[in-house]
Amino acid sequence: MVKYVHSLAMVSLALALAGCKTVSPGPSPEATLCSCDCEDTAHYRRQNGSFAYGSKDLVGQVFFAVDDVKLDDDDRRTIKAVAVELNNYPERGVLLVGYCDSKGKEAYNLNLSQKRIEVVAEFLQGEGVSAGRIKGEAKGAAESATHSPAKFDRRVDVMFR
Repeated sequence: MVKYVHSLAMVSLALALAGCKTVSPGPSPEATLCSCDCEDTAHYRRQNGSFAYGSKDLVGQVFFAVDDVKLDDDDRRTIKAVAVELNNYPERGVLLVGYCDSKGKEAYNLNLSQKRIEVVAEFLQGEGVSAGRIKGEAKGAAESATHSPAKFDRRVDVMFR
């Protein structure tokens, strides 16, 4: 337990130093809307934390533009901080769960979710995390797609396992 608490503290510190605001366990899954109805994902992260699972294991979220798989600078910082933690604790693994908004067909959304997972996984591997420690799960349209802004559904959740 002490090792887990230390590990969580190190991730929090690494993500804070990287300029990322997505480390907190966050509110319950029901609390998914930003109170100001903003258009800024960084502000949304600060206001809502990690909402997808309400889990202490959710350590980051990578957001994507419509029909896109490109990483921005915030995403790279988030993934680098996760990679540092994984490289410090080689017994840990990571689960990447990919989502889309609900605008496409189911098969298309599953494929796009998988591509987003692959982009995050490739970046982690480029930071020294072995492929065997990375698992992915494509979900397609996010469950919250009916009650949160669609841009927040286009994401990959990053969780330690």
